Amino acid sequence: MHILFVDAFDRANFSTRWRTYCVGNYLTASGHQISYWHLSICPKEVPVVHHLPPILQRLLVRLLMPIRARRVPALAARADRVIVLNAYSSPWLARTLAQRPNGFVYDTVDFADNEDFIRLHCPPGWRGALMRWRMRRNYRNFLSYVDAARLVCTNNFLCVEQVRARGKDAFLFIDPIPSSYLQPLQQKPLTEPVRIGWCGHPATCHYMAEYLDVFRSFTASGRVAIDLMEGEPTLAARIGARIIPWTEANFKHHVPRWDIGIAPLPSYVPFTGKFPGKILQYMAAGIPSIVTPKGMATHFIKDGETGLYAHTPADWQRCITYLLDHPQERARMGAHARADFEHRFSLEAQMPTYLNTILGVNPQPPSPQNGFHTLVNFSSMHP
Repeated sequence: MHILFVDAFDRANFSTRWRTYCVGNYLTASGHQISYWHLSICPKEVPVVHHLPPILQRLLVRLLMPIRARRVPALAARADRVIVLNAYSSPWLARTLAQRPNGFVYDTVDFADNEDFIRLHCPPGWRGALMRWRMRRNYRNFLSYVDAARLVCTNNFLCVEQVRARGKDAFLFIDPIPSSYLQPLQQKPLTEPVRIGWCGHPATCHYMAEYLDVFRSFTASGRVAIDLMEGEPTLAARIGARIIPWTEANFKHHVPRWDIGIAPLPSYVPFTGKFPGKILQYMAAGIPSIVTPKGMATHFIKDGETGLYAHTPADWQRCITYLLDHPQERARMGAHARADFEHRFSLEAQMPTYLNTILGVNPQPPSPQNGFHTLVNFSSMHP
């Protein structure tokens, strides 16, 4: 079967990597023919664009997306299945693809909590007016793709509810990380300082703002060291944390060496559909998580078994103290988290249902001779 992936997301984003390249490589190893078409270009791939100021790079990327969308119908005509990942521009494309005999599958990881994101990321008043308008326009385009798709594939329950409320079929597909991508350490020292880690984007680092005094008290005590992978420098300085630049090598080296992973969210925002993908990464690395129990966090973490729930600053103080004082519990929860990841969320666990639901084919195990081992190699991502 020839399958076309059309993605409109930043290719450095983990959701794109897992849902496009890992799935694509798995399907290739299962005997399918895979093609990719990116609506969003990477500036580094175009020398002229790469040397422009960042604000002009972003503008040009946006301007090129509808132009690149014009190529999709011709590519789709040669494919047996079309999967569109996170497109929220060119709504005409959704209507065009809907006319195909098999229609198209819309794979979306965004917009379920659009108003929450607007509240957290848009400046108030006139300064944020353009950003709010653009995010709400994109949400309307998102709904256009939902309405036109044969099936909607998503990674959070809120989006599933929204899709089904519009009379469309929805399939829950958690970002599929290959089991071999992050390997837990076999022997980890149980001594202090205990290393707590957070990975994300500088723009979301402020989600932990109301818990900073708690984190600072632990680093000041000397019992805890905190790593922020791609953290915001000012915030990191306030809690005495170390910033680790994101590279694939850094990610695969440091995350399994953390003792605890954290995924804090603001207490004053509902975030019913929030997908904290970092929790999956902690689980894959075999470390326990302390999480704000909102959105998909409660689907990933079982309180007391694979991690702990913390609602308030007092809860964060209590949970961190408990895991500091009980190193064997850290090890137990981390081992359970890894086992739960392999059983429920790994690429290998999810793909048989994906093949049957998304593609309508009987699952066939991938063959190592067809390149299944390359699933974890992002250095050779398709342009």
